[in-house]
Amino acid sequence: MENDTVTQDTLVVLHRVRGFIFNFMYTSFLNVPGDEYYKEMQLNLSDLKTFSLNTDNEDMINGIKGLEGFFAKREKLNKDELSEFDLDALRKYTSIFCLGNSVQADESFYTSNDNLLRQESYDKIMELFRKYNFALGEGVCESEEHISMELAFMSKLSFMAVEKLEMENVLDYNNLIREQLDFHINHLDKWVYDFCENVINYPIEDEYVFNSLVIFLRGYLKEDKMLLAELVGD
Repeated sequence: MENDTVTQDTLVVLHRVRGFIFNFMYTSFLNVPGDEYYKEMQLNLSDLKTFSLNTDNEDMINGIKGLEGFFAKREKLNKDELSEFDLDALRKYTSIFCLGNSVQADESFYTSNDNLLRQESYDKIMELFRKYNFALGEGVCESEEHISMELAFMSKLSFMAVEKLEMENVLDYNNLIREQLDFHINHLDKWVYDFCENVINYPIEDEYVFNSLVIFLRGYLKEDKMLLAELVGD
């Protein structure tokens, strides 16, 4: 039926967008800020903005505005000013994520007793990763339960959903949607919002990149969970 075709086509586009956004967030939290990092982010920013403007989610809209403001300021600088500006941004990134008192970005830190890493949630993550043949990319040094890896996993499942739709494999598609909703409930919900708040409240002035990213992420995860629940019928 024609309506069924339209519905399937819409879902294919929807899950491709989801895969794109999760992949964008994955690379944003995995890689160290620098010139190439910013170029890649700017290439994707207009698409993220278009998607955000189709929602009324203030976090998503404000996150994009924050990133746009950062790049607008960066583009006005001369070569010497830009070098110092980027170095200052790198120092702020280091302070937030790379020092002894920095923000932790692994699930077990938030869900285990005594903030230990590689605890029960790590075992469950590894079980899921094996189930879907998901592995860290070559050269990736982060743990499997790092924020970037969990977002990459959601990206993979989103693109897998596209494949199942195109194959008209409804059973596997529905299972993937249920799996992603469960991943929100059993993993992301239990720690990522605290992670976002820790980044936002980290005592450093005028940090725009990762503050904006986590504000966007906070809003997007809420929207994504509501969408998946609607698709599942919960």
